[in-house]
Amino acid sequence: MSGRPTRVVGIDPGPTPGVVRLTFDQAAGGRLVEHDVVQCSAGVLPVLLPALLEDLGPDDVVAVERFVTRGRLNTAQQITAAQVVQVEQLCQLSGYLPRGGVVHLRSAGQVKPWATDARLDRLGGKHGGLLKALAGMQHARDAARHALFAAVRDAGIPDPMSKEFRQ
Repeated sequence: MSGRPTRVVGIDPGPTPGVVRLTFDQAAGGRLVEHDVVQCSAGVLPVLLPALLEDLGPDDVVAVERFVTRGRLNTAQQITAAQVVQVEQLCQLSGYLPRGGVVHLRSAGQVKPWATDARLDRLGGKHGGLLKALAGMQHARDAARHALFAAVRDAGIPDPMSKEFRQ
């Protein structure tokens, strides 16, 4: 790992998408040093996301909630499914994928049982900065769950519930 921070972007797609970018200091044991939290309308996501992706490197991670198809899709489900494809296209256009980045698609069922509010709270430090920033934004909170899961599983950040984790 280089001396630069590790960034993880989590995205909860849908009519009201949530996007969270977590920045970790690997030299300080994977401590969370910055977080950006957004919950917006579907039309704003393609404008916002390139700014969060443009400076990502191959050691950084993008995690998106995978859309699970079940029967005929209503309008909200169609928006969600299309947005997953759109996010992958934006990752390509931003240069993140050509620089060696990867988009991890995981279902809510894979992520939510592990990425609990207790883990998000512990990640946010002694003053709960992350969980406070997510207050009232369920979609952003779900994006944070995906970001935290990917940070631990894919970017080598210590589990906030582990002994190795430092606040």
